[in-house]
Amino acid sequence: KSLSSSLFQSACSIPWTSSYPATTVKYAQVFYATIGASANIALVVTTAPVLFLFSFIALAGHLCFLLGVGSLLGFSRRELLVASNANIGGPSTVAGMAAAKGWTSSIVPGILTSTLGYAIGSFLGIGMGHTFFKSA
Repeated sequence: KSLSSSLFQSACSIPWTSSYPATTVKYAQVFYATIGASANIALVVTTAPVLFLFSFIALAGHLCFLLGVGSLLGFSRRELLVASNANIGGPSTVAGMAAAKGWTSSIVPGILTSTLGYAIGSFLGIGMGHTFFKSA
């Protein structure tokens, strides 16, 4: 046995590594509670019903389109729901949803997909900004 493999095995057997998933779930729950505590749905509905309706229609249309086209292409409902959440919510919400549903094998692909979406969207947004909004 080599020294590096022995060191790697001893480093991987540290007791705190087994509690890592439980710790991350607790931190994610604190994050969601913090975000939710600042939200006031009643205020949104009373002061901006048009925005609330627009958001509902956009998200419902997104979900219907994704489930319809995705099922025609042969994707499972699980894959489609994770992809939808990655598209709309981002890495933190897709990880939370996949973990809550027990889809542990979908957590990392969901996070990577949503992060890739951020990277592509940022690149295209900056490119379009430079292209269309150049100052003379």
